[in-house]
Amino acid sequence: MISNIDVSLPAADQPTPEPATASELFQAAMSALMPLKLEAFPDRVTKDEDGLLVAMAVALRADCTRRRVGAVIVDVHGRIVGTGRNGAPAGRPGCLSAGACPRGQLDTTQIAPGAPYGAGAGRCIALHAEANACLYSDPAAPAAPPCT
Repeated sequence: MISNIDVSLPAADQPTPEPATASELFQAAMSALMPLKLEAFPDRVTKDEDGLLVAMAVALRADCTRRRVGAVIVDVHGRIVGTGRNGAPAGRPGCLSAGACPRGQLDTTQIAPGAPYGAGAGRCIALHAEANACLYSDPAAPAAPPCT
């Protein structure tokens, strides 16, 4: 449950402070999106845009020190079947929350961005967001309709 969200926008002549935490960034994003909710528009966001908004929200809970990724499985009717984020397997110490990822303990001088993820000092313990979405999607959802 979300409560006490400040949705007021700063005056146009006042600079917007840079967010310092994920929570502050979330608050800024909510404020920026609020006009979509409060004002009348002649159309709605598309199903693809809706899925992307949900994926962005899911990514905020990713447990990776280097990249936050969210995934959404959507059926042909635009209904969400499952969501996932990147991070350590369930029940294991996390990357961001517990510092358990060997790759996450290194900075970009020790391991370059784009270096292989599977072995050595740059080994990554996280599961992909897409894999988590498949693993934790609703098992009762009908499997017949194709999903994207």
